[in-house]
Amino acid sequence: MALMQVIDLSINLIFYAAIGRLLSSEGTGKVAMAFLIMSAFNVITIFALNTTSTRFIASSLGRKDISGLTSTYRSVIRAVSVSSTVAFAVSLVLLNQLSAMTGLTRLEVLFTVIAAFIMDFTSVLGGVLFGLSMYKQVAVQNLMYYSLSRLPGVLLAIYMGPLGVMLALALGDLPVLAYTLYALRGKIPAREKSNFKALMNYGWPLYLLNLLAFVQGWLATISVYTASGMGAMGTYYMISSLVPFLSIAYTSITSAVFPALSFKAGEAGSPGLSQMLRTSEALMLYLVAPMALSAAAASPTLLYFVYGPKYSSQWLVFSILSISIVTGSLSSLYSVTLQALGRTGKQLIVGSLSLVVNIVSLLALVPMLSAVGAALATGISSATGFLYYYYYVKKYVNHTFSLSRKLFYLWSVTSASVLTVQIIAGNRVLLTAGGEICAFFVSFLMLTKFLRPLGEEEKKWLSYAFKPKSILKLIG
Repeated sequence: MALMQVIDLSINLIFYAAIGRLLSSEGTGKVAMAFLIMSAFNVITIFALNTTSTRFIASSLGRKDISGLTSTYRSVIRAVSVSSTVAFAVSLVLLNQLSAMTGLTRLEVLFTVIAAFIMDFTSVLGGVLFGLSMYKQVAVQNLMYYSLSRLPGVLLAIYMGPLGVMLALALGDLPVLAYTLYALRGKIPAREKSNFKALMNYGWPLYLLNLLAFVQGWLATISVYTASGMGAMGTYYMISSLVPFLSIAYTSITSAVFPALSFKAGEAGSPGLSQMLRTSEALMLYLVAPMALSAAAASPTLLYFVYGPKYSSQWLVFSILSISIVTGSLSSLYSVTLQALGRTGKQLIVGSLSLVVNIVSLLALVPMLSAVGAALATGISSATGFLYYYYYVKKYVNHTFSLSRKLFYLWSVTSASVLTVQIIAGNRVLLTAGGEICAFFVSFLMLTKFLRPLGEEEKKWLSYAFKPKSILKLIG
């Protein structure tokens, strides 16, 4: 799973680096608007059935309930077929209005909506693959999606501008959907029974949470657009799009641990989750925190190499967003834990509170600080979500967060060494970049070898993600 995330996000990095250089700020603003439309379409029409199907199918496997598994599959396919088709038809009727509202041409809106429509099905079926623990097929699905939608988008952008990116998004989804259907062929017996009501009873708080997450995820970008226009939106979007690359470790962990937590919850209830949660936390802090804090320290150099000098002046925005990854990773872990327990209502409460904090922070900070204010508001909201998620996890799993001194020393010293190079080397970009890379890896590996911050259980989990034994030898 970790390798899948590395490949997917690496392709995404190439995509954003290329269009950041090929397109103007206005052009990248149009690309941002297209992804905003896709996200809105998907979150509204999927009804959280992708993650709901993962939880129900994995839980059914844990109970050896084949009937529940098959009825879940049929229910989610029927539901997404109806909702997506209706939304697609409405979008076609309102094509002119959408074009006027978003600043995109009618053709750009059309390609974007087609891509979103197909993405609904690949997303829900991907959730089914996760629930069945078909991780190899999930990896292939993701690799196909990013390869076929992003890389052709770069080539088409050379000749067609933003329209080429949107065309690639629409065409790239089709073979991914075909492969996903093929991978599931014969895996689930045909049954007429439906458990849609049970799915929605579980999923409606999660659906509302996804709506809140969508609003919160795009609110900062929209606020920059409202305050400063399409060009500023494009700049902020391109910088914030680099942040997910720092989330390789925690998205791999949460994606893999969710079906495992659901299985354990179905088998043994909440008492069986604490140790799994503790192991996941340790891996988060070992892998995510050093990378995020070091990236924050090296932000001027990173932005220069990825996008060129026109974006490097926005280094403070990237630094703030990078630091917020630490609390965001733990929030993600606690969120899927509550989801595995069926406590989706609590997720909704946390999402609502975080959104309120985000809105208040944006209203207070963006008028004064523009993009920096938007980044600060995002960080404040992330910290708020972490605190509330932890409260509920502690309550329902009887789990207490603990930060070991070894892990604290590891990521503190590693990020400090990178920051030292950044300060000393100054504007000598090549020298700075080489020094920062060396400082990060030397500090991280030497401290890992000396401090030995991971226990045997954490090392075993890493062995599943990183097969080469040479990597495991480096961590003791």
